Amino acid sequence: MALATRVVELAGGLRATLLHQPQAARAAALARVSVGSHHEPQRFAGLAHLLEHLLFSGSQRYQGDERLMAWVQRQGGSVNATTLARHSAFFFEVAADGLPEGVARLQDMLQTPLLSLNDIPREVAVIGAENRLIQQHEPARREAAARHAMAKPAAFRRFQVGDTDSLGGDAASLHAALHHFHHRYYVASHLQLWLQGPQTLDELAELASAFAAGFRPGALPDAAPPLALSADA
Repeated sequence: MALATRVVELAGGLRATLLHQPQAARAAALARVSVGSHHEPQRFAGLAHLLEHLLFSGSQRYQGDERLMAWVQRQGGSVNATTLARHSAFFFEVAADGLPEGVARLQDMLQTPLLSLNDIPREVAVIGAENRLIQQHEPARREAAARHAMAKPAAFRRFQVGDTDSLGGDAASLHAALHHFHHRYYVASHLQLWLQGPQTLDELAELASAFAAGFRPGALPDAAPPLALSADA
């Protein structure tokens, strides 16, 4: 039986793409948020990346071994996330019957994360180690060089990954900035969801509606600015 798809618009303008694979033994979910390093306050380079890390540390309903990352790993599934210039994305794959529980955890971590002040130093240290590895990664160095060749927007030339210097120092101000950033951008109008599995399109639509419930509508994301290379690129 062929793959069937449906696109639905849910509460607050959140859009979901549903993919029904009748014979699939696995199911997956991907949430993309229209916010990335270009939206960070100048004071905290890497803030969007740090928020990505902290979201996995626990939420209002799911903490410890029940949070998304720990739960997916116990199911023998895979989980990942990435922060880019203007988008952040969160993905997991599990056995098909685990999709509803996974979606519930994904919703809660994006909607009501704990963002504990005590978790920040640990994740900043992880990001610092990640940054040191990236410095030795040739494709990442080439990508950084290409970004610095951009004259516009200037945000392309900013430090995107973050490290212990850019995210260290005033912990209270950093904590407040994380809460403000999450409150402003993790809203329905900035979110897109993809669900794929053997569930019917109607079943997937119910899961998507449950995911959308509770997100504030928010304003529409800004259009990406035009790109311009510098004269000596």
